[in-house]
Amino acid sequence: PRSVAIHEQRLCFGGTTSQPNTVWCSKVDDFEDFQLGSSADDALQFTVASSEGNRIAWMFSQKRLMIGTSGDEWTIGGADSSSPFSASNIQAQRQSSYGSKTTRAILLNDVLLFLQRRGRKVRELTYNFERDGWVAPDLCL
Repeated sequence: PRSVAIHEQRLCFGGTTSQPNTVWCSKVDDFEDFQLGSSADDALQFTVASSEGNRIAWMFSQKRLMIGTSGDEWTIGGADSSSPFSASNIQAQRQSSYGSKTTRAILLNDVLLFLQRRGRKVRELTYNFERDGWVAPDLCL
């Protein structure tokens, strides 16, 4: 896998050569168990269904699992916010379409910073209440 993160007590891998836009997350509190199942704490697998099948460049855990691909930035989390992130409660939402370089994103003062696809711009992924979603303004201006 190209990227790894620990999110909600699960070890998550993403972006392999054969499945570039797929994420695998372990069973809750058992980082070695990737056996898929239907219980809320079982391991899960999902594919970020972008129209281009962009490869996952980085993942970062915040309230939702943040994922940067070569063409888009996504948030992954529970569709029902009162229930835990699981195979039966998962929602992927595209937040921006700038694309990310494979350099790991970093958290700085509650803001996630990442390099845009070609590595020429630094962007911050931050929540915008007016939009009710995440925005990624250019920090190089």
